[in-house]
Amino acid sequence: MRLWRRQAIYKIYYKNEITSYGKYRTRDDNFPFETTSSFQIFPVNIYMKKKFIPILLFFLVAGSLVSAQNKMWKVYNTSNSDLPVNGIHTITIDDNNNKWIGTWGGGMVLFDDSAMTIYDTSNSKLPHNTIYSIVIDKDDNKWVGTFGGGVAKFTGDKEWSVYDTSNSGLPHDWIYAIAIDRFGNKWFGTWGGGIAMFDDENWIIYNTSNSPLPNIKVTALTFDLENNLWIGTSGDIAMFDGTEWFTNTSLNFSPPVEGVYAFHIDIKGKIYIGLKFGGVYIIDENKCTSLTKENSGMPYYGVYSLDKDSDGNLWIANFGSGLLKYDGNTWIVYNESNSGLTDDNVFSVTIDKNDNKWIGTYSGGLLIFNENEF
Repeated sequence: MRLWRRQAIYKIYYKNEITSYGKYRTRDDNFPFETTSSFQIFPVNIYMKKKFIPILLFFLVAGSLVSAQNKMWKVYNTSNSDLPVNGIHTITIDDNNNKWIGTWGGGMVLFDDSAMTIYDTSNSKLPHNTIYSIVIDKDDNKWVGTFGGGVAKFTGDKEWSVYDTSNSGLPHDWIYAIAIDRFGNKWFGTWGGGIAMFDDENWIIYNTSNSPLPNIKVTALTFDLENNLWIGTSGDIAMFDGTEWFTNTSLNFSPPVEGVYAFHIDIKGKIYIGLKFGGVYIIDENKCTSLTKENSGMPYYGVYSLDKDSDGNLWIANFGSGLLKYDGNTWIVYNESNSGLTDDNVFSVTIDKNDNKWIGTYSGGLLIFNENEF
């Protein structure tokens, strides 16, 4: 065979192995062609197209998906913002759409969507820099539960009041949860001292010695639309109507509800209960439904926070598996591998009036997620 006339670069194969590259002239434009049963010549440009174009298309499609995902996510961390630490435990939004952010070791952050203001032990009377709960009362006071410094009340005018075991009736300085009833009374769930109720003057303590409270480590508190107090503990759940106590047995929960770390009450009064080592319980007009891996396809357990968007979708902060969305039938998981989420250990999810999901992570900073892009 003669190779002449048209010059190109070719890969020469012998028994399916590359033997050499070379420049040759050929009279035939139809490649590849076979000279023997084991000897072939492929133009490099044709070979590369055959092998690499599908790969190139894959990366182009993947890149466009990543680009679309990135338009749905905003990330704030210590590298690109004034955020003092990357651990975010709780996020509360006030009536002016300001975000009050409780960090893991960096104090409290006020974020108005353009600037961050930091309150910590060095520049304010905040008693501790690790914050587990922030609740805002009807007078716009911020009640801040710290993990070791008791409770701080912040008026927003640089005025602070601190309540701890040394100067008040608070039974423990580790405050895990805060709730405010319709009368303005503050209820503090402590990690080791039960519950403390404060009416701005007097304190009432509920623990396992003087009440049916099932455990003195209180992890979640909320009031339903009838002003009943729902109590999550590291043990069993409880409910207190101001007079009578109800526990797993009297609430007829089967299996028993244990390890409650999150509550959410929707506008219709439906109660969502998130379990640290289980799924989600839903109470609707005295009917209880459970969502588990076995009966709903829930992909992961471990619920630390719950919220609902304007379309009625349930959003779950999952510690270890990312952010979960449930529309009543289908689960969607957002994690580090398939989205802009920076940490699969999610502590908190709070949804603002524009349906933005504000996400607090263990070490990935603060994120905002909007399914319709920003």
